[in-house]
Amino acid sequence: SEIIRSKGYQCIDHIVQTSDGFLLSLQRVNNRSFARLDVYDTLASNDENDGKPVAFLQHGLFDASSTWVINQQHQSLGFVLADAGYDVWIGNIRGNTYSRRNVHYNPADPRFWDWSWDEMARYDIPSMLHYINNATKQRINYIGHSQGTLVAFVAFANDQHLANLVDNLIALGPVTTVGHIVGFFKLLSEIAIVPETLFKLFGIHEFLSSTTYMKWVAQHVCREVILKELCIASVLLGGLNHYNVNETRVPVYISHTPAGTSVKNVVHFVQMVRSKKCMAYDYNNEKDNFDHYNQTTAPVYNISNMHVPTYLFYGGKDELADPTDVANIIESLPNIKEAIEIPEYKHLDFIWGLDASKKVYEKILNILPKYGGRIYKNANNHF
Repeated sequence: SEIIRSKGYQCIDHIVQTSDGFLLSLQRVNNRSFARLDVYDTLASNDENDGKPVAFLQHGLFDASSTWVINQQHQSLGFVLADAGYDVWIGNIRGNTYSRRNVHYNPADPRFWDWSWDEMARYDIPSMLHYINNATKQRINYIGHSQGTLVAFVAFANDQHLANLVDNLIALGPVTTVGHIVGFFKLLSEIAIVPETLFKLFGIHEFLSSTTYMKWVAQHVCREVILKELCIASVLLGGLNHYNVNETRVPVYISHTPAGTSVKNVVHFVQMVRSKKCMAYDYNNEKDNFDHYNQTTAPVYNISNMHVPTYLFYGGKDELADPTDVANIIESLPNIKEAIEIPEYKHLDFIWGLDASKKVYEKILNILPKYGGRIYKNANNHF
């Protein structure tokens, strides 16, 4: 919220409670130039949007809502959409920097971390989208990155009522299967004899949080000329082309990401690397699987049941959302309107790349419905 307000935008924080007790943070962003000062406070307080189209942004793994507003205004999708007149809502998944509360447990309790992306698709996405729909009375344009696409595909395939709230799904670096992934998760899948042994290594707890230590590193280490290249290298490892990095923003990236997830979620992804399937968390024994799924094996999700109009943006050099895995998505989804490959793009170029505004965000604005409500004058009577 502080980042957003520092750029001169209106930001209202909302808290959404899931049915299993997590308190999720939502940021609502508006460009003040699209509202008269005398009516804007009414719009904000009554949670009305005066017919503006709604855009919901959902971050990926190890990330948070800050990812959409962390670059300069013309290079951050959250600001680009707000400037175009959209009612922008930015979500946070359970367990990250901005969603670390539960009505039953606190983060020191291992039960707080007993979830994977299954629960995000089952509880988090529906809770946030129903909340936004109730507040705005508008259908929603869903824009997700990485894990933010995976949970959308599964949530909309499993719940047609939820899917009916969505006008368009725009998937950046889309993920369903990760059988061809390389790097961190591939390495973990090769190290662990069975994925669940990672619990013994990391515990049943949080994984890669945005700690005070990382903020210190960002502030003191990444600003030193000699060590700056090491910080840049760490960002590149996440999948960002060197030519596409705003080096002055690297300390900011590192102070906000990684934003944390559960060890169980990491184990779930490692299971998917091995299985090459989009499947629910496998409890690795028939009894526990039966208790959770009423069958002895973890079910495979059928994303072909997802009929929301879908636009895919994928990178030819993406090692996390590999083009071979993306081809499975294209083959499986029945309502793909367009699948756009950017041959030189890696995984983070879609959200942090210097040229993303030209290569991705302009195309998104051409896809989404245009603002059809009244355009209010700002304080200086400029339209």
